[in-house]
Amino acid sequence: MTGRAKRTLAAALALVAVGFGLYAGTLDSPFVFDDVASIEENAHIEGLWPLSHALGAPPGAGSSGRPLVSLSLALNHALGGREVLGYHLFNVATLVLSGLALFGLARLLLARAGHAGGDGLAFALALVWTVHPLHTDTLNHVVYRNGSMMGMFFLASLYASVRGYDEDAPPRWSVLCVLAAVAAMACKEVAVSLPLVVLAFDRQFGAGGFGTAFARRPRMYAGLAASWIVLALCVLSGDRGDSVGFDHTEVIDGVDYLRTQMVAITTYLRLSGGLDVFVFDYHGQEVIRSWAQVGHEAALLGGLFALSVWGFARRKAAGLFGLCFFALLAPTSSVIPLAGELIGEHRMYLPLVPLVVIGGLLVHDKVHDKLRSLSGLEKLPWLGTALLLALAASLAWATWERNGVYESRVSLWQDTVDKRPGNSRAWNHLALALKNEGRTREAEEAFRRTLEIDPEHGKAHYNYGNLLMARGQAAAALERFAAAARLEPDSDAIRFNHGYLLMTQGRHQEAAAEYRAALEARPGWERPLMFLAWILATSPQPAARDGAEALRLARELNAASGDRRPTHLDVLAAALAETGDFAAAEATARRAVEAARAAGNSGAVRELEARRQLYAQGIPFRQPDAAPRGSD
Repeated sequence: MTGRAKRTLAAALALVAVGFGLYAGTLDSPFVFDDVASIEENAHIEGLWPLSHALGAPPGAGSSGRPLVSLSLALNHALGGREVLGYHLFNVATLVLSGLALFGLARLLLARAGHAGGDGLAFALALVWTVHPLHTDTLNHVVYRNGSMMGMFFLASLYASVRGYDEDAPPRWSVLCVLAAVAAMACKEVAVSLPLVVLAFDRQFGAGGFGTAFARRPRMYAGLAASWIVLALCVLSGDRGDSVGFDHTEVIDGVDYLRTQMVAITTYLRLSGGLDVFVFDYHGQEVIRSWAQVGHEAALLGGLFALSVWGFARRKAAGLFGLCFFALLAPTSSVIPLAGELIGEHRMYLPLVPLVVIGGLLVHDKVHDKLRSLSGLEKLPWLGTALLLALAASLAWATWERNGVYESRVSLWQDTVDKRPGNSRAWNHLALALKNEGRTREAEEAFRRTLEIDPEHGKAHYNYGNLLMARGQAAAALERFAAAARLEPDSDAIRFNHGYLLMTQGRHQEAAAEYRAALEARPGWERPLMFLAWILATSPQPAARDGAEALRLARELNAASGDRRPTHLDVLAAALAETGDFAAAEATARRAVEAARAAGNSGAVRELEARRQLYAQGIPFRQPDAAPRGSD
């Protein structure tokens, strides 16, 4: 092995060690925010077969329409269930592999450009990018691996394309370029710009012109163009809710979103340079309705874009990388509204690469030129690289400190509300985190703070109602659930809990209406189906009973569960008794008793046996609170 090969291997191992070492303290950090829908409540990740199921995701999940991300979550689950360790290790691995790909790409490009920095500068650039604290959002928020996986394949595709520039390069590099592009498209829509970026790099560092690039590598560019078809299929198969796209102009239209992104992008630039504080959730960001509000930001970004176009036309590297920055941000930060999140630090995972390259080259070259003018320092050509390594050390420390915020949900959301006290969503999540830790007094204060900021926060009313219900404050809880049901009429969970509390208060007809609403939102959902059938069969209020409907629902319930669960059999027996078929009711109740006895549930056996005896006497069961007492 040559001396250069040894140094390259040492640099690669250093990147691996730094990457994993920097995030070692976050490997047991809990799932947060979108991870709940994408991992904790996602049944698609629970099996690798059928493959179509593992490649899919439920509506609203961050992996929806991103099949390789879904598959990665399924692989994590196959290896370790829902234990967080494996998920975090995978995320860190994508960061490290991205850093290695950037290191290799920088080495190739610096060599082709004849730059004096060489491998040392390439390593410094890759290290600065790898340790930057802007990545903490992407790495610690597990489902945001959609960005880190896309970035990994994006950089791999670009690296493979550069390896194929030489006329005697084997065709496998073009094949790898296309395969990595397809994989990137299957991870996140931001990869849409990849074929254009590859072409722009070919013009700058390879073929020298667009026409020549197409002529030299026609099959590769045809494959890259075909990768857009893969992206289109992924987009059509995904469903991430109503917060993405042009279908919600009552929230924000494309022009307002573009104006708001002037604020977002300038925020990203400040964060890239360490001139702003990091925030996990920017909910509550003002929507910009007038260009006058963002005049300075628009002028700055317009100027930078114009300089990038000018530089690219004159084959300046800074111009190429400047255009790449805007191209990578365009899908999320232009005119396609992402109303659920106006600013998101995770969007800077890949766009940070061109900023690091431009800034790193500027620092290195300016220092290098300055050295030549200082007597006696001409023999220190590595000082520019050393300065970048010192910057990397400073960034790594900032990342280590930022990672500490992710140790618990409470610390994460507390940090968020400290920095953005008007963020109602953050206060709601802080309240939930405090409630889950048993800190109910603090949780109640946080819920109140949420509703002070946003009185129409339906989920906060619902969550606060759950807290009050757990405390036994039924009347106060009912008020919260009623408000939540009004504000979130399509929420099955809110409808169900509201119905359950109404049922325990003896308001059976109102409870039945809520259960029906829950079933409309989620057809076939077992719990509201069971409670609705129970009310219709056992309510002491004649107006609330309907034996025929109760029997139909109870049969549907038992068919779905294999006709063997004691709770469901108990509901069926009650429905049969309500319709006057006491013989069948008594026989079904007997089966429920036997099933409960087999399960070792002696308390349920006693209650179920008491009801069986009623049916044997030709008496239907009536229960004031209308809640089924048998349990599995």
